[in-house]
Amino acid sequence: MMRLIYELLGRDRDPRYEAGRNLLSLAYGVLQWKDNMQRAGLSARESNIGNILGIRLHLYRAYLEYERFPGGVSRFDKLELVFYNAPTKGHREHLLYDMMSDYVLITEALNRIRPIICYQPINNDRRADHEAQKTAVRNYLRLHHLSDIYLDCYNVFDDMILLNCEDEIFEELELNSRNIDRMDRVLNQALLDMRSFIRFVDRISSIYDLDIKRVKDLYLYGEKQLKESEEQQELKTRFNYQKMPRTHRIAAVWGLIDKLGLAKSKDRTILAAFVEAVTGGNIEARPQDTVAYKKTEQSAKKAAAEWLKKIGIE
Repeated sequence: MMRLIYELLGRDRDPRYEAGRNLLSLAYGVLQWKDNMQRAGLSARESNIGNILGIRLHLYRAYLEYERFPGGVSRFDKLELVFYNAPTKGHREHLLYDMMSDYVLITEALNRIRPIICYQPINNDRRADHEAQKTAVRNYLRLHHLSDIYLDCYNVFDDMILLNCEDEIFEELELNSRNIDRMDRVLNQALLDMRSFIRFVDRISSIYDLDIKRVKDLYLYGEKQLKESEEQQELKTRFNYQKMPRTHRIAAVWGLIDKLGLAKSKDRTILAAFVEAVTGGNIEARPQDTVAYKKTEQSAKKAAAEWLKKIGIE
């Protein structure tokens, strides 16, 4: 978590910052969700119909929470003073690392909600310049698996193309035109506030000669290691249980086969291949060489009989 930011810009200091960050995070989450559905070849609405109301409610609340704070986010004077008073460059790098949680999230959200595409303008040829814009947008959409609707949803400033992706968010809210205009205005303000934070971090890094790319890579590596550690712990916990011995599983399957009368009409070799596959997973072994083909021990038969009783087979 970003301890420094929460301490200096949290609810007690600058609630507008936190509300803007929350709004941006939720809006970004909706777009990520829709992107994942599109890559899977599914309709976001049809495959998540039960979640639509919840998503819509959270977004409404985030919009209203942010809208109630007037003005703009502070100019980060207190945060800048912390950097100024830091005794060494190493201390400043630690402070920068503490800010990476928000920096990474906000950067990714901005790049998805309002991505910027650079292209080479063609002067004195309006038609060729327009085609160059379309080509740049088309290549970006293909690279990021985005819809072709954005071929007509962008603005151009000098040598930059700005996509307007917030319409995807409004689609899920099912708003009328008046409310769309209002929420578009609110989201624009949140985007400006969050851009001011990104500019601040970039400026501080430049002033104190901090390698922001290295710090960001360290943060992302740490997050990756943490995620892998949590996944390993989950697997360890998930499979940390008492297991039924394989010979008992084999005996239970043979018990079912006997009750079904299959042993009377099927060759034991064929049946042993089936038992080996479903109890051990080996589908290539010769049935005669497997444990499933051998005579079942009495202790395994007894244990299997107890399990079969639980489903009414004696």
